[in-house]
Amino acid sequence: MKGRFNPFATAALMLLAAAPLMGQTSAKITELPAASSLSATDLVLTVTDPSGTPVTKSATVQKIIDLLGSTTLTLTNKTISGSSNTITGVPQSGVSNLVSDLAGKQAADNTLAALAGLTTAADKLPYFTGSDAAAVTDFSAFARTLMDDADAATARATLGITSPQESLTAVVDASGNDSTGTVGDPSKPYLTIQAALDDLLAAPSTYEQRTVRVRTLAASEAVTMDEDFRYLFFDLLPGYNNMGTFSSLTVNWDPVGLHTLQLSVRGEMGDIIAKGHYVSLKGVGAATVGAVDVSDNSLTESNPGAGLSVEGPVTFNSGINGMGAVGDMSNAGTNGKAVSFNNGSMFIGSSNINLAGGGNGGAGAGNAGDLTISGNAQVGPQNGQFAVNNLNWNTVAKTGIVQYNRTSTDTLTATSTQLGGYVELPMPGVYLLFGNVNLQFAAATFSSSRTMTFRFRRINNTAADVGGPSLTLPTQITSSQTRSLGSCMMPLGIYVTPRSGDRIAIFGDVSVVPSAGSADVVGLSITSFKAS
Repeated sequence: MKGRFNPFATAALMLLAAAPLMGQTSAKITELPAASSLSATDLVLTVTDPSGTPVTKSATVQKIIDLLGSTTLTLTNKTISGSSNTITGVPQSGVSNLVSDLAGKQAADNTLAALAGLTTAADKLPYFTGSDAAAVTDFSAFARTLMDDADAATARATLGITSPQESLTAVVDASGNDSTGTVGDPSKPYLTIQAALDDLLAAPSTYEQRTVRVRTLAASEAVTMDEDFRYLFFDLLPGYNNMGTFSSLTVNWDPVGLHTLQLSVRGEMGDIIAKGHYVSLKGVGAATVGAVDVSDNSLTESNPGAGLSVEGPVTFNSGINGMGAVGDMSNAGTNGKAVSFNNGSMFIGSSNINLAGGGNGGAGAGNAGDLTISGNAQVGPQNGQFAVNNLNWNTVAKTGIVQYNRTSTDTLTATSTQLGGYVELPMPGVYLLFGNVNLQFAAATFSSSRTMTFRFRRINNTAADVGGPSLTLPTQITSSQTRSLGSCMMPLGIYVTPRSGDRIAIFGDVSVVPSAGSADVVGLSITSFKAS
């Protein structure tokens, strides 16, 4: 067989030859016309016709196309390479279900691509780290039990939180609602102290402390309550009174009650009016109270056990009354009440402490009550008048108590600097040193948490740090923050001196000053107490 090789014709001829293998019988090589003459584009084939005689056949591309004509080819398990073949002229409707299948597909999306790119595993939860950027984090079986809780109470049960201090806390906020406020659920605050206190005291009877936590007040309030011997804590957060103050708490008299109020306070509140009651008042952190009245209201509303006992850092800005009731023709006036100031408490008001006995109504007058000052408690300035029977105040201790207060502002720097003035120790001996610093940030920015340090230091007779441990406080990371850090108590200092006249001050610094704003000391106090 002779002829010229044509690759394209060879491929076409192979397709033609394959037709019988694909179920096509209408196009056969034997059906090509016999070659009578050959051209340069002919592919010459030698085949055997049915009689067994070799016959020379010639095929051109056109002849093969003509031979295939309208033949339909069915491809089974074949691959058409898109890199070298193009199928054109086929309408969408000509492909079964193409339109409907494509309509049911999700369009390409960067968010879906980010999720699809994650490596998933058991106990993992996908989350987004940015726009169209995702990652996975741990999501334990325990965390899932918390996520399906419908409310705060259920979540607390899941976490095993059964602390009475939490379940017996009512939160007050200017954004709250007295109708929906719920004891034990800080996410549902009350609008008023009165409503919060009423619900709190209505909770089942237990001896645990009940807390009213005031974040902000929408308006000033004068609050009343019935007698209740259980522990009560008013937690008045810094700045709560920007719109209104807690002006007073009045305790109603119950003829068959125990006439006892056990009260703890943090923050600033107004007057406490608990006539005929014994009030145990404790300061938590730092507390300020206005006037206190525990006087007998009348002969029928009188209590010989009424009085006031103060413990911890409570400062009184107004007077204290513990007077007896006026007598009548048959009954002498009742005695004045006992008042005691104990560790850390201070009466600095210019008003009186009046513990006078009830007047004579015909059967005699009552005796004045006793005032006791113990520990490092302080009563002064001495321009107020004491109407008392006995003033139990150790004269040595009184002489040995020296105090300095400052309300102006010092800005902390990276260098330890004296803040305000000092106390001067009057005589040789062993002294206890007490210090408080009131701190605030003024638009302060700290890119990293820094350390504020405060210490007692002798500033004369050879200057030196004294008293023991210093107070260190972290600034935390802040950005243009303006807020009060409250009153911070320094560790108790113990100082021994063989001489009189030593001067003790508080020094303070911050390890790195803020990049903007300032960290300020807006008030401080130093108290020295001669222990021996």
